[in-house]
Amino acid sequence: MKHFYVNKEMVLKLDAVGFREKLAGCGQLSELKARLAEFGKAAKATRERQTKKLIPKLTSPTKNEIIDIESPKKAPAYERFHSLASPVPPSLTLPYHYKVLDEMFRGVDTVVSMLHQRSELCTFTKLKAAVELMVRRTFDVKNLGRIKAVYPTAYKFRQEKGLPRFGGKNSGYQLTLEAILEHPQNGTKKENFTAADLLERKNVFHRNLIDIVKKHHKEFLAKLDRPLKVPDDKITRWHPKFQLDEVPAVEPSSLPLPPDVTTFTTARDVLDQAKNKFTPRVQRALEIVSALSTSKDNIAEKTETRPATPSKTSNSSKKIALEGVPQSLLERIRAKEEKKLEHEMTRTPAQAKHIDTINRLPELVRILRTFFVTQKKVAIPVDDAVEKLSDSYKTALGKAESERHLKLMVELLPEWIQLVTVKKGSFIKINKNHDVQQIYAKLQKLLKQAS
Repeated sequence: MKHFYVNKEMVLKLDAVGFREKLAGCGQLSELKARLAEFGKAAKATRERQTKKLIPKLTSPTKNEIIDIESPKKAPAYERFHSLASPVPPSLTLPYHYKVLDEMFRGVDTVVSMLHQRSELCTFTKLKAAVELMVRRTFDVKNLGRIKAVYPTAYKFRQEKGLPRFGGKNSGYQLTLEAILEHPQNGTKKENFTAADLLERKNVFHRNLIDIVKKHHKEFLAKLDRPLKVPDDKITRWHPKFQLDEVPAVEPSSLPLPPDVTTFTTARDVLDQAKNKFTPRVQRALEIVSALSTSKDNIAEKTETRPATPSKTSNSSKKIALEGVPQSLLERIRAKEEKKLEHEMTRTPAQAKHIDTINRLPELVRILRTFFVTQKKVAIPVDDAVEKLSDSYKTALGKAESERHLKLMVELLPEWIQLVTVKKGSFIKINKNHDVQQIYAKLQKLLKQAS
């Protein structure tokens, strides 16, 4: 084992060197700590500056900042979709040829929307083939003119030259149409054709057709022996004597024509145009034919304009039938009929449904009373009574409808039927000693008041 002997001076030297190294290390650590503290202060200052810039935008934005950042404010849904939620009364039906025109517009709008989505120009030749395939009817320029007359702001019509013809040559002018789509808020042009646009335009076209029929209906009411004045917005049914299918067709609006197209209305115009292209013999023959056709037209017009002689037998029979009846009584009857007709024309669908419900109650009262007599019970569950009414009525009546009739029965006839609710459920009780004829009389009186 080896022993090391260290001098005392050597130990002191080593201690002095280690102490100096320790002092040097302590100096570097304090400097590093000082630098870290300065860096922390600088980072804190930068964070404070950033928060001072961001806080005003989040807490108290100015008016200009709101306009720049926020999107444009939209109108409420009940305003934007008001046209979709306000259909015409279901009882106002259209004439047959108006329904056909409505179906044609739906086909036209569908085809135009498909071509619009593909950024393809819609020509009449393309439109005609597609619409005829959809509606299974002949579609011509006159139908397109009627659509324009009913809904003038639906399409923009133009005559354009040099377009590829559908199944033909590329020469001549073609009629093109483009859908007019605008935003309801600012009136700017829309790029996409959505399903909501299709539905809204369909409803607008249908309402325009109803308005046209309302004008003819108003003229009919004014021409009656005793004219009626019913507001257009309150009419829910047409007058019973109004001939709906005899409403004249919509007059077609004029569509743009090619600039170099000349039209001929009579044979005389054709002869004048081709005067120098035929031989004299052919010209004389055509003049004779045109003269004969004009003479036949004049004879037909005279026969049509001849006034029709009124039938004396019908007037005399009316006088004999009304002979001996006081004039005041006739006036009261006519006034009563007019009031009834006016009330029927302004009756809402809810009122009509209520009248139909009251009209069914006498038969349902008879069924319910017979059910109580056969069951020999004081009270019957509501579900059993509803099922019995639904199964025993002469026409199809659902359980929900039967329950609605039963509740109306309880409301209108409290002296005969009562609804009792206990822990086990709901039951109905009837007064078997009450005269049924009085119940029928009361229901007839209520029906008269409602109608």
